[in-house]
Amino acid sequence: MFRNALRNRRTLDGRFPTQTLIPSVVMFCTAATAIAGDGKDWIIVGEGNGQKVQSGAAYTLVNRNCGDALVYGERDYGINLKWANAKKAGKSIHVEAESGSVVKFGSKVAIKVDGGGYLKYEERRWGINLKWSPTPVYEWEIQGGTAGQPVTTGVAVSLYNTVEKDHMIYCKRPWKVINLGWEDDCIAGVRPPDLP
Repeated sequence: MFRNALRNRRTLDGRFPTQTLIPSVVMFCTAATAIAGDGKDWIIVGEGNGQKVQSGAAYTLVNRNCGDALVYGERDYGINLKWANAKKAGKSIHVEAESGSVVKFGSKVAIKVDGGGYLKYEERRWGINLKWSPTPVYEWEIQGGTAGQPVTTGVAVSLYNTVEKDHMIYCKRPWKVINLGWEDDCIAGVRPPDLP
């Protein structure tokens, strides 16, 4: 329905958008509206709500803005991540605590994506500054609750990177990379184009 509506929409000067623009616009997570200010863009989904997140166990990481899950997926530019239907995505995200068997708010964690590896901050030319590591990189914190208390499934949380010193959020990008960004770089859920 969205695709047909876009095809029938005229630009301000009365022309129809070109066909080449449609595929880059019509993707998963297009219906997102920014949840500004708190960085709580994510829900860790397990077998039920209110369960303690166990270190290393598999979960689905769902974005609150668009309702889709973050999963591994090959792409030509940026890190190999994509959006998938949350109900069909399966459990492919592992949050590993630096110590202990339960993930706690404010404690250092590593985030592993099946098929890719561990997410780590590293500058890159295209997309969000993330790359893969074959070994755990404890540079993330789950925030949004009382520090030291267990993180539970089904509640809104933020993913804070201690190297970038910012929250990873849904952020619409003007190019063929995953729509992710750092909260401070996004304006109302959209990242301005990079300048040459």
